[in-house]
Amino acid sequence: MAITWLFGLLILIEGALIGLAGLVVSRQRHGDMSAADAAVFDLLGACAVLGVVIAALALAGCVAALRDRAPRLLTASRTLAWLRLAAIPVAAWIIAAVIGLNAVTGLSEVVVIGRTLLVAGFGVYGVGSAHRLAHTSR
Repeated sequence: MAITWLFGLLILIEGALIGLAGLVVSRQRHGDMSAADAAVFDLLGACAVLGVVIAALALAGCVAALRDRAPRLLTASRTLAWLRLAAIPVAAWIIAAVIGLNAVTGLSEVVVIGRTLLVAGFGVYGVGSAHRLAHTSR
């Protein structure tokens, strides 16, 4: 199944984003960044961690589907992927309400939130495609 390459690639991308978020947290702890500047990167890191979990579940679900087992893992990963996609705008709204609107309205903040939504959308698409393939292959 070629879709397993997609999940491997998503795991690598999400891992790189976790590293980027870790660098921002480190800069914030040293006093180089304010909480408002680092807030969307915290969102990025949390979303990337969940993305790794979703992609790993989907990858395990693809392997299970190839072995003609019930694709329960794909169903769980699809649900998590949709929840992650829905939670990103809610989290951005909460950041704006708690820290201030400036924490989500700058150019870099909008780019980070948009990138987070884009990768989460790719995750939903990939998991949905794997789920459909698993159900048609039975």
